Amino acid sequence: MQFSEDIVKLLEEHFPGKDIYQMSLDELKNFKEEVTMLRQEYSLLELGTKTLANAAYGASANAWFYFYNVSLAADITGECRNLTKTMWRNLEEFFHETLWERKDLWEQFNFELDESKHDWYRQQTISIYSDTDSVYTTYGTLFQAMTPESQERYSTDEAKAKFILKFNQEFLDKQNTKWCEEIYEPRHGHNVHNFELETISKAGIYLAKKKYLKGLVFNKGKFTLEKPKVSGTGIEIIKSTTPKLCRTILTDLTKSLMFEFYDSTQDKREEYNMYFNDKLREYRTQFYQAPIEDISQSIGVGNYKKYVIDDTNQLLLGKQCPVSVQSVARFNFLAHKNGDDSKKFYSGKIKYYNIRTGMNKGDTGYFGFPAGELPEWAPKMDKMIQWEKTVIDPINRFLEVMKIPLVNASNVVQLELF
Repeated sequence: MQFSEDIVKLLEEHFPGKDIYQMSLDELKNFKEEVTMLRQEYSLLELGTKTLANAAYGASANAWFYFYNVSLAADITGECRNLTKTMWRNLEEFFHETLWERKDLWEQFNFELDESKHDWYRQQTISIYSDTDSVYTTYGTLFQAMTPESQERYSTDEAKAKFILKFNQEFLDKQNTKWCEEIYEPRHGHNVHNFELETISKAGIYLAKKKYLKGLVFNKGKFTLEKPKVSGTGIEIIKSTTPKLCRTILTDLTKSLMFEFYDSTQDKREEYNMYFNDKLREYRTQFYQAPIEDISQSIGVGNYKKYVIDDTNQLLLGKQCPVSVQSVARFNFLAHKNGDDSKKFYSGKIKYYNIRTGMNKGDTGYFGFPAGELPEWAPKMDKMIQWEKTVIDPINRFLEVMKIPLVNASNVVQLELF
């Protein structure tokens, strides 16, 4: 077993002359504690560096910052965009053209490309998403463009993941560094960037900037092939505002879309749709039977007096009143109406849900309450609207980008007829 330089140094300092295989149980426990502390230290340093770097452009654009300079802030963000766009273009060109000529790489990494598929591959997207400091690329179509013999060699998730890791660590990470240097050398600058592989995902769903879901099979130096780790950014399954039960439902459904739909062949798609509809119906039943607390959204309340004109004699709200304030204002209005003024409140964390306020379709509103304190006089939740807002709308956003028929008014995915 080989350790990093830092771990070797730690061993020499704290356990001089000791071989890990000769340590006692107590020594191994102490060693684990030392490694854990070292890891935490590096995590804090990484977080601090990242926070400082990410804050640089924001601080430069703040008029109260000592080094306030709007041009500098714009240059920082502009430079990042230029870098990621250049790397995006380089990756597209490399995979579409250069790799097909690099027979040395074919030999080094034990694969061959099928020339008859080159024109098809040129039409495939390589870079699928970019962030401030990242470019996400797909290898799925690269494996499809390989010869039948190579496809057989890399037919399993494990073989594919290990190929991607080896290809990046031994070649592409270094190539990325060269591309970064080519960006700065003509400008007499020094490259400080390292574009290197961080994660490998079996599948991913990208809704918009800062809104995506990944099924990680390699992360932080570890493989999780048998049970991919679901990681999300900016979506309902990770938001604290999402109801507890809805988060469970959305997590299961999106995982199914990422892995089961991903693995299903074209002739099995209708069968998958039927399976997905059955899951949806089961969850709908569970949702309708759940306690209100478990399917109510969470949110913080502020600026109550700014938006509420009257919550005693009538419920009168100002323009553009936030949902959170509307919810609390209705609570306070009904508390007064039911002789329960002692329960009125104006700020803090609340649970809230959708209600009907009249007979017409558009007669809807919100009711909020402190968590765990739902009063007896609380209005009835409109579970149909609540289901649509907290489950159907979020799941349809995933279905839309995956080009799967959306869940319709009957709460099913429409089966394809042809």
